[in-house]
Amino acid sequence: VITFNKELPRKITCLNQSTGVTLGAEVTPSGSLLQWSGPGSIDEADTGSPVVYLAGTYTLTATHPETGCSISRSIDVVSELTPPEIISFDHNGPVSCVSPEITVTPNLPEGTYTYLWETASAGAQIKPGTSTSKSVIVTAGGTYRLTVTGTNGCSADRNVVIGEDTEAPEIFVDAEPDDITCKDGGLTMLFGTSTTPGTT
Repeated sequence: VITFNKELPRKITCLNQSTGVTLGAEVTPSGSLLQWSGPGSIDEADTGSPVVYLAGTYTLTATHPETGCSISRSIDVVSELTPPEIISFDHNGPVSCVSPEITVTPNLPEGTYTYLWETASAGAQIKPGTSTSKSVIVTAGGTYRLTVTGTNGCSADRNVVIGEDTEAPEIFVDAEPDDITCKDGGLTMLFGTSTTPGTT
């Protein structure tokens, strides 16, 4: 009789792809000769606890030590290697004197993820305490990289560029007349102009 251990995971993920998944089976009578078969390499293929590395169907054949009669049972291992999809970003940029802090939020399918925001260009700045949140706060224009990791251990990254408009207006002042005298009563007229569009 072959009984598979249902408590053990039967999924190949990014967390265990390199170390493999251990299958478990109990066979009676004890002392039966065991042999596993399936896709790819199988470590400990002649035991009740083989290690497999690929998704697929694995078959255990047990042979009675005295009669030579055999029985076979199969078990399926599935694959969960799909990385998260970062669809797009929402933000209220650019960084400006009016809006010195910009919030950037990714759009992703529903799920449980971990997040890591990093700067990816010179001058880019992340507000402390927000680099591992879903929404990051940036305080300078530049390129930012988000790495998202799913519960299966698979990751995806994508860059977002935030603009910056912190240029101060230029002001030119002329005074008339050039000299203040008793004759003109000490009145000086100031005229100001700016070459910056939209400056008032």
